[in-house]
Amino acid sequence: MTSEGLPVRDGRVRFVVTTKGPVSGGEVEHAVKRLESVLDKIGGQVLMARLHLELKTNPARERPAVAKATIDVQGDLIRAHTAAETMRQAVDLAR
Repeated sequence: MTSEGLPVRDGRVRFVVTTKGPVSGGEVEHAVKRLESVLDKIGGQVLMARLHLELKTNPARERPAVAKATIDVQGDLIRAHTAAETMRQAVDLAR
């Protein structure tokens, strides 16, 4: 299991990105940009955000790429959880 506790700063809120499995740096970067885009639309009301990317290595899985996001907006949690063939697809579906 790989877990990178990468604190990322988008100008307002600090969020953490964790990964599990062979998730590439480019996939992390794409997911961070997507989350930043969502946070920009919400504005200054975000208290916390988390992003988890997991790439399962079982070749029998139809959708091995999983993207999960949690955003705390003034105490209300918003969650997205998607699975797809590729990490990019999973991230884009979660948006």
